[in-house]
Amino acid sequence: MGLFEPIWMTRNSSKENKAREEIFKIKDVEKLKEIAIKAPLPSVKCAAAYNIEDDNILKELYLDTTIEQSHFQMSLIDQIRNKDILNEIALIDAKKNDYYCAYKKVVDDEVLREIILDSNFKMTNDNYGYNLLLKAIKAIDKVDDINRIIDTYSNNKEIVRLANNQKDRLEGVKAYIGLCPTCH
Repeated sequence: MGLFEPIWMTRNSSKENKAREEIFKIKDVEKLKEIAIKAPLPSVKCAAAYNIEDDNILKELYLDTTIEQSHFQMSLIDQIRNKDILNEIALIDAKKNDYYCAYKKVVDDEVLREIILDSNFKMTNDNYGYNLLLKAIKAIDKVDDINRIIDTYSNNKEIVRLANNQKDRLEGVKAYIGLCPTCH
């Protein structure tokens, strides 16, 4: 660290607590954003982002491709509260086969369906893709979509079993509505 550099620019992990303490005193959002982008230590980046309450700025930081730290990006996702922004990030990330946001934060069934039924959806080694698929199966409400999943994942017994359970549930609801005289 240079003589006149701010403490948040330290690369010395023994000074990171001091750097974080200083960051918590900063109220200027643009300064916090600069720190989140430029700070060399991940915990210092996270401390700066933690003090930013604007979900649009957090989204901007998340999508900044110059920031190469997945731990930092995961902490940003955990902070964002705006459902529309989370859905947007999930759809962007899904195109890169990154399903962390979708699995952890998206509750919009239509977004889950769109991600899962996209022809580019792939299972990932981090289990987020697999778990997202399991979550989406429970949310899908169209038999045709369930049949697509069954066809696509016919070699995965657990997915096929869950998809068939959902299909049976959907068909049972349709049958009940068909038999119910007051439901027409």
